[in-house]
Amino acid sequence: MGLHSDTVTDVATVSNFRDVLITKYHLNLDVNFDKREISGFAELSFKTLKTTDCIRLDIHKTLKVHSVDIITSDNRTINNTYDVKPFTDYGSELCIKLSESLSTDDVFSVKVKYTATGGPGVCWLEPEQTAGKKLPYMYTQGQSVCNRSFFPCQDTPAVKCPYTAEVTVPEGFVPVMSASKGGPLSGKPNTYEFSLPYPVQCYLIALAVGDLKSAQIGPRSKVWTEPCMLSHSWFGNLVTNANWSEFWLNEFIVSVVINLLSISSR
Repeated sequence: MGLHSDTVTDVATVSNFRDVLITKYHLNLDVNFDKREISGFAELSFKTLKTTDCIRLDIHKTLKVHSVDIITSDNRTINNTYDVKPFTDYGSELCIKLSESLSTDDVFSVKVKYTATGGPGVCWLEPEQTAGKKLPYMYTQGQSVCNRSFFPCQDTPAVKCPYTAEVTVPEGFVPVMSASKGGPLSGKPNTYEFSLPYPVQCYLIALAVGDLKSAQIGPRSKVWTEPCMLSHSWFGNLVTNANWSEFWLNEFIVSVVINLLSISSR
C-alpha cells in the first residue's frame, strides 16, 4: 500500500513532480542589500519517474531567470528552451522543454541562474527595524507557497529532499539557514556553507542575513523550547500534509505530542 502523498493532487503547484522528482537542492547565492537582491543559481538534482521531455518548476514573477542548463549523470548537456508562464497570483510556471526525452530512472540536474528581487518569500528590513539599529536585515519565509519567490522549486509539501547552500554576504553580515551544519567557507571571504542531509519540504528551506550573534538563552527556555522544536521537526514536518488543504494535520500532531510530553514531565 503506497503513501497518500504518492497519489494526492496539489493544486497549489505547477511542478510535474509525478514525472521528475527532486532529490536535492543546492543553492549558490550572493545577497546584495544595496539592490535588495539575491542572485546566483539553484542546482536541482532529479530522478525521472516517467518518460518526459518537459520540466515544470514553481517560480514567482519577482524571480528573474537568466539561464537554464540540463546536465545528465554522465556530464552530457541536453539542449533546452524555457518559458515563464502565468499560473496564479502567488506564482508562475518555469516551463523547460528538452530537445530529447528523459527515460524512467534517468538521473540529471537542472541549473537555473536567477535573481530574486523580493516577492512574498523574501523580506528586507531597514537598520531602524532591527534590535541593533546598525545594519539592515533580510530573511525568507517559505510557508506555505512563498519559497518559489526565493528559488525555483517543486513547491509542494508532497516532496521532500536534502539541501546544501553556499551564501556570500557583505562584510560585517552573518547568514544562518535552517540547516544542521553551517559555517565560514575556507578560502572565500564572507562566504558560508550550509548542509541539511535530512529530507525536508522546500518550504522549510530558510535564510536570514544580518548583524547576527550567538547568545545563551538560559536553562528555563530549554524546558519549554526543546519539546516544541522537536515536535515540529520530527512529527509536524516528518509526518506532514501532502497538500495545503491538509495542513491542520501538522499542528494537530504537534499539539498532541506536546501535550503528551507535558504530561510525562509532571
